Amino acid sequence: MEVLKIELPEHLTDHQAMAAWVREHIDAFYPAFDLDVTDYDAHAMLEKVHIKDVDVAMAHIAIAYEYDYAIVNGCRDLNFSGTSKPNRICGNLHGRILTFPIHQSLPQRSTCDEL
Repeated sequence: MEVLKIELPEHLTDHQAMAAWVREHIDAFYPAFDLDVTDYDAHAMLEKVHIKDVDVAMAHIAIAYEYDYAIVNGCRDLNFSGTSKPNRICGNLHGRILTFPIHQSLPQRSTCDEL
């Protein structure tokens, strides 16, 4: 399993400061997030990621997030935007190093798989 490692700056000394830093640098955590919008539609595009909560406790960290997506289907004149269900990733804190498993998407299925 691949792991995402992020080193926190030295000036972060408490859990509240660490949580604030995570909120400001959320794009660094994207490899650990499940941001696959094709579950909604093959034409879906990721719009924006929202952090709902960052919980840092002892040697663990949990990030609750959701994201906005848009579906542009010009041929059918069907445009839609929405927000994902709430998601959560959990990682570890060792000193100033945060580690998270990198998200692995499941392979695309085909209707042929049902036969």
